[in-house]
Amino acid sequence: MTCIYHHKHYELAFFPYETSIKIRILDAKNARCFESEFTDSSSQSLSKSLCLNSKDLFSLIVRALTSSNDLLSLEILSMGTISIRIILQFPIEKLMEFNIPLKELELNDFRKGLYQMQDLEGRLSNIEAYFKKEELKIRKNSHFPSFETQSPNITNSYTFTNKRKTANKVKDSEGEILEGTKLEKMTDSNFIKFSVVFKGNTSIINGFIGVGFEKETGINKKGSYLMGSGVVYWDGTIFNSNSLIRNNEEISVIISEAEETIRWENKEGEKLFVGRFMKQNITSGLGIFRPLISAANAETSISFL
Repeated sequence: MTCIYHHKHYELAFFPYETSIKIRILDAKNARCFESEFTDSSSQSLSKSLCLNSKDLFSLIVRALTSSNDLLSLEILSMGTISIRIILQFPIEKLMEFNIPLKELELNDFRKGLYQMQDLEGRLSNIEAYFKKEELKIRKNSHFPSFETQSPNITNSYTFTNKRKTANKVKDSEGEILEGTKLEKMTDSNFIKFSVVFKGNTSIINGFIGVGFEKETGINKKGSYLMGSGVVYWDGTIFNSNSLIRNNEEISVIISEAEETIRWENKEGEKLFVGRFMKQNITSGLGIFRPLISAANAETSISFL
């Protein structure tokens, strides 16, 4: 893959291969072109054994181009030579300098067209890599929910920060459920997962975390699956359990359609509680659901991760 970089009025193109690298310098200002290919052995020899192969040489030049500092710098000489200057600090401070000479080539019309095409290929590769990175960033950020409130009473009991991804309990009160924005199952995933952290003034948090599949959800309602400290509300049924919500503990909820299970676990992946559900009892379908969160005590905060 062609990699294109710019340094002053020079354009540097790199063509990494399995055991060599070709380097091209285009001096558009003076209409001159320089190009040479360096094998693993020649890269090692040129760099005075600082680079063990052509991949090391490529990484070193790119780092000097993009992160130049007092310890590492690069200069391009008028005859197409790349001059590298390095100050090594271990085991003793030592200055290393070496040159990478390139051969001058005739810049005819064919070569101009070839270089323009290679330049476009390099730019397209950079654009594709950029959009892929941005796509992953958007996908990651949009996957995590924010809190929603359906009732004025709940709104008055919580304050919201961090783009509504953190809820802080204002007063002591029971049974107030916060809904998270709906999450949709990723097409390439076999499960749906979200994680939260509770923070409060006690070692054990008085609250609930779970998921709702019905349009109207709440404690002890059909389609509501909630785990708290010592109790679980499971689709309208309440029973005691050994589950705990500890202060400042990360808890994840994992819903598996294939296994028909809902599992709560801590950051280390240890099970807090797991139960099976019947898909036919969930009218809204497993593709869309809402995280459900609640806290009882004032000054308790809940944050989606």
